Amino acid sequence: MVEPTAQSPEPAKDGEEGKEIAAPKEYTKSTHFLFDHKLFAIPDCCFTKDPNTGDPGLSLPLGEIRAFLPLGPLMKMFKDFTEDDTRLLNVAIRGLSHVKEIRPGDSIPAEILDGSASWSVGPEQLDRARGRIFVALASVDGKPIDWTIAERGATGLQSDPAFEERKTKAQEIVLEKLGDMLGNAKRVQDISERMSRELSYIEGLRERYSLVNRISARILSAGRLYKNTGGMSEEIYRIRILMRTPIEDYRGAFANIDAQFAEILNVLRKPDEMVAFIRKNRDDLHQRLMIWDSLIEEWKDEEAGSRSKRLEVLMRATYRFVARHFPADQDWTLTR
Repeated sequence: MVEPTAQSPEPAKDGEEGKEIAAPKEYTKSTHFLFDHKLFAIPDCCFTKDPNTGDPGLSLPLGEIRAFLPLGPLMKMFKDFTEDDTRLLNVAIRGLSHVKEIRPGDSIPAEILDGSASWSVGPEQLDRARGRIFVALASVDGKPIDWTIAERGATGLQSDPAFEERKTKAQEIVLEKLGDMLGNAKRVQDISERMSRELSYIEGLRERYSLVNRISARILSAGRLYKNTGGMSEEIYRIRILMRTPIEDYRGAFANIDAQFAEILNVLRKPDEMVAFIRKNRDDLHQRLMIWDSLIEEWKDEEAGSRSKRLEVLMRATYRFVARHFPADQDWTLTR
């Protein structure tokens, strides 16, 4: 998370020179991690999770190394924490489900404050999300539709006169069915845009998932390179087995979200419920995909096109990762 920086007041507009300039917003304990205890004033301390156990704790510099104090024992150890300190420590525990690191002075993650995301997406993700909503709207005419065209995004779909005509007619059908509830086309557009903004975060996570899927594909390639080589071949085989469940779980989660929004009439009837549905799934997927970040970075430049020492080291690191996070709970069988 980025530490807060004070915002300069905007310059006075014409005719407002005599008016008082509003003071910058102050940071409070309701929105930021502002602790009372001097322990949290130690430079370079931060809250994070133990990479081995996943337990939340306070990481402190200790000479050339860092000490890690689990938050549970920490709250029992220091009897002079204020009530606000204890509350903020509990908020930090929740916050580490949404961000990897929290430093004293950081803002409380937006997921906790108002349900919005503490991370950002770009216009490409928003465009694809709008495209999915457009395709869902067009489908209310009951005719077969190729759902993959949503990948073209709203911009691509709007440049197709045939699709635009179909979507316009479909909106008329929506108003015929839900006009008493929604009122007019503007209301349909407003809800659609709201859903698109929320779904843009799912599109961002879908991109992140594609990087995990790419690791899986490169491991498959490595399996061919090291076929019948003994230890390395068997290690790759075990990695593929351990990755199978999370890959399928992620794919199923995205498919479930897509299926819900394919029923666009239900979305338009219950927009608040659908926003809650998206945010719950968004946070769950974000938390589950966050743990892959370091491995994604390590695999970024590895194509697994030929045998190499680097590839073998990376495969062993991948095996340790999946064995720790996704231990086998079923038979070790896999179609080679």
